[in-house]
Amino acid sequence: MFGQLCSSNIDVATVSGSTVTIVGVGTTTITASQPGNENVAAAPTVDQILTVNKKTLTITAGNQNVEFATPATTVINAGSYTPTGFVNNENATVITGTPTYTTNYTATTNAGTAGIYITPVVTNMTATNYSFVSANGNVTITPSNLKVYGSPGSFAGIKHLAPGTSYSVKVNGKSSFVYKSDNYWKSGDTYTRRLSDSVSFTNFEFKNEPATVEITCNFTVNTVRIRPNIDSLSLSNYSRSGNKISFTLNESKYLSIEVNNQKHPLFIFADTTQTVTASDYDIKFAAPGVYNIGSKYQLSAGQRVYIEGGALVQGTFLASGNNVKIFGRGILNSGHISWDEWKLDNKLSPLSNGTSPNQNYSISGITMTNSPGWYINGFGYAQKFWSLKCISWVGNSDAPHLVGNGLMQHCFIFNNDDALIVNLGSNNTFRDCVVWKGNWGRAMISIQKAQDNNLWEDIDIIGNESSTSILKGKMIAIMEGTPGYNKTNHTFRDIRIEAPTTAGLIYIDADSMAVSNVGLENITAKTLHSYLSPNQGEGVISQSKIGTVYGIHFKCVNLGGVLVNSLADAHIITTGTISNLDFVNTGCKVITDLSDESPEQNKLIVFPTITSGIININEKEEVRTIKLFNLNGNLQKQWLAKNQINIADQAKGFYLLQLEDKNGKITKCKIIKQ
Repeated sequence: MFGQLCSSNIDVATVSGSTVTIVGVGTTTITASQPGNENVAAAPTVDQILTVNKKTLTITAGNQNVEFATPATTVINAGSYTPTGFVNNENATVITGTPTYTTNYTATTNAGTAGIYITPVVTNMTATNYSFVSANGNVTITPSNLKVYGSPGSFAGIKHLAPGTSYSVKVNGKSSFVYKSDNYWKSGDTYTRRLSDSVSFTNFEFKNEPATVEITCNFTVNTVRIRPNIDSLSLSNYSRSGNKISFTLNESKYLSIEVNNQKHPLFIFADTTQTVTASDYDIKFAAPGVYNIGSKYQLSAGQRVYIEGGALVQGTFLASGNNVKIFGRGILNSGHISWDEWKLDNKLSPLSNGTSPNQNYSISGITMTNSPGWYINGFGYAQKFWSLKCISWVGNSDAPHLVGNGLMQHCFIFNNDDALIVNLGSNNTFRDCVVWKGNWGRAMISIQKAQDNNLWEDIDIIGNESSTSILKGKMIAIMEGTPGYNKTNHTFRDIRIEAPTTAGLIYIDADSMAVSNVGLENITAKTLHSYLSPNQGEGVISQSKIGTVYGIHFKCVNLGGVLVNSLADAHIITTGTISNLDFVNTGCKVITDLSDESPEQNKLIVFPTITSGIININEKEEVRTIKLFNLNGNLQKQWLAKNQINIADQAKGFYLLQLEDKNGKITKCKIIKQ
């Protein structure tokens, strides 16, 4: 005879013979009994309370890899989890609800920081047979190739620079802080007020990844123009919807976004990502931060000043030795000093020398705003300027001068006097610069003791507000010589002038010096000023007093669509004896159209513009022919109507792609073959 078992709650446990099977959470009484018979009395009933608790499931957050400066909300919103600990072949379908997440990560947590977690919060999760515990996931922070910057902090006491309100900008979905500089200049006897009322600007860094820029205009948008035009035509994925503008950049560019007119442009300063360690600097202005350093902040020989992206420094520097370096991606503002104060003491320039000109100094990467006069006072040998952005309104706001073995490369100049200036010495180079100048000064100029082998190359002049004055207006000037300092081997090559202006091309005044071997090569200007009076046309080449002019070479100079074959073609007049002028128009490069057409009017969109082979053509109008030219203007390849081409068989380098649609409209863009 066998006893019997039974369960008072079969939702908790069931009985089969002598086996008790747990089936759920709760409490049941297991009763054991044994009936009697004619030989044996019934056994006493025995009860045993069985309590079955919930089994613990572990909810583990998924690990994440994020770039530095990623918003914490992005980490939280990307939270995921894995549950472990199920029994009886159950799975996640028995769980109701999902976790929320918390994290000790912030957007300022440095790359490589250990002990950064994302934690699931399980209070909203339920299951009949399970309870929950949390387990952290790791958050690994990697250096970002994209760096955007927020507000530096309070602008109290900052002069003529403020947070921008007309535009908001995102880069790859991350907000990029916008600054605004107002036109505070009042016209003087010589320097009249600029046409723009303000400029806004934002800066960011990226590398080895596309950067999609999204601009929201806080006003009605009618038209959009992006300059330089040659860069506008090479933008990928341009679109505009209402007051929103977007496009994709694949390389560092400095762009002027002109919405409706040029009164309130937005400058986009897209730089290549910079890696800086503590061994690279002696003084650091960290971000975010606003620093009022005052005027003439002392720098000694060899000191290196790092203004980090997202930092704003107001003040000026006074250097007392050679090899001074100022670099970074931050802002140096000097708007607290008036032009009148600077005229009394020009050592109030943003960077001045102490007792003698400093040698081998450099400024790179930063944005310098509201210079009270010259940007640099005290010209030194072998100075270098890379990726420098200058924004100023006042008269006398010369950009940095080069004075021997100097270099200015990939810079953006918005000023109200001379822009790309050789003041002294030989072997100076300006390359890949964008210029928008005010009413005074020249875009490219060689003056005083400048001598041999000076080069201006790959320059875009996107604005020039000069009058028709011979001295004030010309794009190129060789003038104000010093006896004994002759000027030879000056080359102006690959110059694109799209500025709407009444100013002309060139002014050479050899009154006290010899000028020889000046090359004007591959210059394209939007307008030919043939409608002006003879002494107000494209320029003057003058020889007088003890000066001489010998060897002015025009090669592929295109003014208003006219290739210049003579001085008469360009309305350039001469005085005195000018010898050995020549004109060559063979082997000319294909120069991108400098029309006022906005990018949304372009019928053909070409992408990517940096490629190892494939190029796609988004045809809003049917493409009829496609031609690929090298930078010598030689046709390399051509295709009939296609929406994809392959240039993998071409050598690495720069090319120009020319597309013609069914209406005969020609579009050209720059291509980089990797």
